[in-house]
Amino acid sequence: MSRSYSRSTVPYTREDAAWFLADVARRWDGGNVAAFAVEYRGRFAGSIDLRLQEGGWAEVAFGLAPWARGAGIATAAVQLILSWGIEELGLRGFHWRAQVGNYASRRVAERCGFRVEGTVRGLLVQRGERADGWIGSPKPAERLS
Repeated sequence: MSRSYSRSTVPYTREDAAWFLADVARRWDGGNVAAFAVEYRGRFAGSIDLRLQEGGWAEVAFGLAPWARGAGIATAAVQLILSWGIEELGLRGFHWRAQVGNYASRRVAERCGFRVEGTVRGLLVQRGERADGWIGSPKPAERLS
């Protein structure tokens, strides 16, 4: 199926979920992504993934259900996946991106050692529209110290 996935699809249907799961499986099999579900209190709370890039780098992306936010879950998940990426995949660096104004994502990234490097016009696509985005990165040694 040729289509662009957006986490912000509204309304998000069962068909959207089925497409997303099939796409994640395809990208796992292709070596392009390492994606995981985040569970909290026995429930699906969100997802986190490493979008693998050339040169031993990956973009970390995450999202949580509103009911799971504010409990440190995203911070713990990001720290865990970054350590896993270094130890299991041998990654040397990471990027993080978020739409300008997404302070919750930015706080998580900063708690995990990311420095916001700047704002990029049109960095992200949200509901089919380009949006300005923040981008940040740490070096693994900086993050782990």
